[in-house]
Amino acid sequence: AGPKRTIVRKKKLISFAVGIAASLLLVIWAGEYGFRTWRSVDQTAVTSLADAWEIKTNSGKTAEVVRLPDGSKVILEPKSTIRYLPRFLPSKREVYLDGEGFFEVAHNEEKPFLVYAKEITTKVLGTSFKIRARRDDKEVVVAVKTGRVSVGTHAADQSSMASEVILTPNTGIIYNQDDRELA
Repeated sequence: AGPKRTIVRKKKLISFAVGIAASLLLVIWAGEYGFRTWRSVDQTAVTSLADAWEIKTNSGKTAEVVRLPDGSKVILEPKSTIRYLPRFLPSKREVYLDGEGFFEVAHNEEKPFLVYAKEITTKVLGTSFKIRARRDDKEVVVAVKTGRVSVGTHAADQSSMASEVILTPNTGIIYNQDDRELA
């Protein structure tokens, strides 16, 4: 009875181990499937959010204050428009400007603040600056009041800057669209 009992125990132990292994594989597969589903839902939310831009146009005769989702503010000049997401993305804060605006940016080292105006990207490293990029002008002007900003021309895919200049308080730069140069 002894050796036969040992064989039965070994078979039960093997069956138990196979059952645990199968259960673990099922849990791992379900976790992976759930993560992929969650990620695709998250991407869908970001994509649908990107379609819901806030657009503010100042069609009045005096400057208007626009408060952004992060607490930053823009003094938007007449005949100017800005576009931004109602909630900034987790990795960055982006604003598109057509016209002229003075920006006072809330400090957040973990989320860069980017302003796109024509062919220029201004990345905020400090707090307040002015951009003039009117539709009919051939020039884009960036002037820093306080802090520091980085100004550069867009790379072909707009995911990075092709050339870049750091501006400090009371300095500015002019970008000429004809020459495609920062001066």
